[in-house]
Amino acid sequence: MFHGRRWWCDQRFFAPMATLMDGQSIFVRDCITFNHPMGDIVKGVVVKFFQKDNSVDLLEEIDVLANLQQFQYLVPDTTATHLSSDTLILCETIVLPVFSILGTVECPEDIIKWTPPGMFSRIDVEEITKYFAPHHLEAKAMGRPVVMLPLVLFADDTSGNRSKKWHKLESWFLRLAGLPTRELGKPIVEELAMLENEGIEVYDAFRQQNVLVVAPLMCIIADNPMASQLLNHLTGGVLKYCRFCMVGRNLDPCAICSRRTQQQTLQQIMEIRRQPTEVAKARLRTLYGLNEDDNDLLDALCDLFQSTPLEVLHTILLGPCKYLLKEFMPQLSARQKAEILSRLRAFCSSGLKVKLYDGDLCHGSLNEGQLKVLLSFTKVFHIAYCEYFSLSIRDEWQELCQEFVSNVKLYMPAMHITTQC
Repeated sequence: MFHGRRWWCDQRFFAPMATLMDGQSIFVRDCITFNHPMGDIVKGVVVKFFQKDNSVDLLEEIDVLANLQQFQYLVPDTTATHLSSDTLILCETIVLPVFSILGTVECPEDIIKWTPPGMFSRIDVEEITKYFAPHHLEAKAMGRPVVMLPLVLFADDTSGNRSKKWHKLESWFLRLAGLPTRELGKPIVEELAMLENEGIEVYDAFRQQNVLVVAPLMCIIADNPMASQLLNHLTGGVLKYCRFCMVGRNLDPCAICSRRTQQQTLQQIMEIRRQPTEVAKARLRTLYGLNEDDNDLLDALCDLFQSTPLEVLHTILLGPCKYLLKEFMPQLSARQKAEILSRLRAFCSSGLKVKLYDGDLCHGSLNEGQLKVLLSFTKVFHIAYCEYFSLSIRDEWQELCQEFVSNVKLYMPAMHITTQC
């Protein structure tokens, strides 16, 4: 929420200018004339430009500088007879479409500020100079339009090999803030189709010649929420909570029901869109566990339902495994907890970013980084904890793991490998 508010409150992210129909550039803090809703041409100062959801019109927030006659029309109950007729009064802030702007004018040297219910105060020269100071990007633009594109930067570790859990390399991803993920889908799908069907010509330094590279898409690696978004699946408290099959809350959560397919999903999305009322659409969204948003990725060359692998980390290790471990630890005595902690400290974790014995491990209060490392090293976990597992707890863990493995095997599509000569 904080970062969403920054777009509205932090001036660094404001659109600095707008272009009128005649090609004139209007910057923030420019003094302008505009058509006021009262039917008169009024002076004002541009505060910001913005656009509302589901609106194609660019809007502007304007501080109104009204003369005495205009002020008395806008604020009829306030007496201002002591002011001259040509005095400009800063009296209100309004929001209007940008096309209401007529042009720029010279900045006034004398402004009176009106504060409800009836206070008038003169703005001194220093404040006026600061108020009308040109936007810092106006000089840099040198007559060119200025486009503001706030960025979102994402970074994460890259998983390594068996000897070292993490590479020294990191993954960095940059995208435009406020641009929905699916808006990126169409150009990505077009490029994927081109890479698979036509290929691209690149220079091979080893062969020292140009080669044709063909790159078909094998799969999309994403965490569970992102994978669901790519499939138009509604996560959370919906009736059909699985993105792979149609299992519902009234069925065995470990069961595999009829599997979702790309063709079926596209048909269900079209059915939702055809509904005449929002109530009918909401009923089908809940029934199918889908939303009807546009999604170019569903027209990709591969079947996304077979190409977005299940993310084991949050599904198992940081899911039921985490809660089973936290439920198990408080049942142990102080001596048993101390022994588990000693076993963890005996494990050489010098090659890991996360130390297994940091924090209060013996009470089960591991953070996600520690849990991820600990549960990934099955033998370490077994040596440290499993001696104190009761039969019932052992059965729960064994049943969980067996159920997961068997379901994954059942879901995995049969591999038909053919050789083309």
